[in-house]
Amino acid sequence: MGAIVAGYYDLEFHLKSYAWAMVSCVLGAGNLTMMKLVSTSKEQATAPEILFANSSLCVAFLLVYGLLSGEFHEALQFPELGTVSFLASLVGSSLMGASLGFGQLLCTRANSALTTSMVGQMKAVFSTIFGAMLFGTALQSLQVLGIVLNTIGARPTPFMLFPFPLNHLTPSKHS
Repeated sequence: MGAIVAGYYDLEFHLKSYAWAMVSCVLGAGNLTMMKLVSTSKEQATAPEILFANSSLCVAFLLVYGLLSGEFHEALQFPELGTVSFLASLVGSSLMGASLGFGQLLCTRANSALTTSMVGQMKAVFSTIFGAMLFGTALQSLQVLGIVLNTIGARPTPFMLFPFPLNHLTPSKHS
């Protein structure tokens, strides 16, 4: 609900973009679940093995899409392709992406896929707020309301899926 309210005032609304964002969310959730299942199976793979397998699957889909859509040809026509600044940026962002993927894998192995997803959602909220402040984006009041609703709506999810007794939080009579 929060995402719908926040997106209502999107000045550059493109249905295709929102559809791809939804596909990304579904695939991301499936990816986290599969990483957790693989990392806790009887034949437990190491973290680098899981990360390599996951990345290999992603690269295969990326190659197919890039070839079919013509984006590889467009990328090769980029005028700054061979400059030092572009190559440094490419290597730096690739290293940061690999670090993020490895950190996400370690988080998923240590916690549940739900916990990793919740952390990701909180990161998205902070990224939205900091991005708006850094780039001077004026947020409409309904967009702020949407972000707040999205954040509030995400909070009870783990408690509904994984209820736990609260009796350990109350003082015992023997103290």
